[in-house]
Amino acid sequence: MGLLTLAIAPGIAICIYIYFKDRHNKEPGKLLILSFVLGMLSTIPAIIFQLR
Repeated sequence: MGLLTLAIAPGIAICIYIYFKDRHNKEPGKLLILSFVLGMLSTIPAIIFQLR
């Protein structure tokens, strides 16, 4: 479980940085979360191809 936390932490840190850094035209939180989740899901095809 610790390795999973270490793998996800940089992505969450980048999302938080982007959200709080932009003061005038903030990105919607839902879109940041969606892009983070889609980024995680995009690794599944790479894992499948690596295992073949």
